[in-house]
Amino acid sequence: MQVRGGKGAALMDGNQRGIGKLQGDAVMKSITLLTSKRVAEMLSIPEGTLRYWRATGIGPVWHKLEGSIRYDESDVSRYVEKNRRIPSVRAFMEDLDGSQ
Repeated sequence: MQVRGGKGAALMDGNQRGIGKLQGDAVMKSITLLTSKRVAEMLSIPEGTLRYWRATGIGPVWHKLEGSIRYDESDVSRYVEKNRRIPSVRAFMEDLDGSQ
């Protein structure tokens, strides 16, 4: 396996080019890995917040590869979706009639 560079790196074997590759009956797909800096930018938070989240066991799932912290793009998306909140009815009604 090798990690390819760029803003997000893809984890692939030597012959794979970002598309599925058949290996037996299973289809292997590429994984887009992101740096802490890139994830912090995506979430609009300081990198220190990600460090704190890792230390306390909250936040998106992360991987440590050869001493480098990386986040799978799909894990970050899943974390954001999992934490989606629906506004309260009161806030919705205030937006409709412009009152506060």
